[in-house]
Amino acid sequence: MGLQFICSALSILPPLLLWLGRSSSVLGQGLREGDALCDADGCFVVHFDQKTFLDSWRSCKYKGGDLATIKHRKDAEAISKLFSTLDLRQPRSKVEVWIGLQRQPRQCSATHPLRGFSWTTGDRDTAYTNWHSKDSAGMCSVPRCVAMGYSTQEQGDNFKWLVGPCSNQVDGY
Repeated sequence: MGLQFICSALSILPPLLLWLGRSSSVLGQGLREGDALCDADGCFVVHFDQKTFLDSWRSCKYKGGDLATIKHRKDAEAISKLFSTLDLRQPRSKVEVWIGLQRQPRQCSATHPLRGFSWTTGDRDTAYTNWHSKDSAGMCSVPRCVAMGYSTQEQGDNFKWLVGPCSNQVDGY
């Protein structure tokens, strides 16, 4: 799964979900694309390879993982720590990576925290969300997927969830 936060995709190797808050011994090391940060629960790996949502998900599955499932604040904190260890330089100072959220047409839900999206693992529950903006009614008629943004220069919107067409290629996964 190469580094796909530069080509935009963050993956979790199942059952080894990486929660970096518990693996501080690794945080001081300079990580490169494809390096994983792991603990007893699992691993997060970032691959920078421009792909669509489906191709990113397939790449993760082929390598024994899945796109990132961010159901708790500790998951988001782990991802933040992972990105703080990556050396992102021009032209990759701003990237988007796929996370494991997708929504089929006409599945919108204004009352559910995931807005009708489901994780690629099949789960529809979450204790955490980080939406960049409100959902619009017009976005409910077509499939949508979620990427996460990160910038080394404009950090106000880092790790916000961005809804867009699943057919778009983003920087990684």
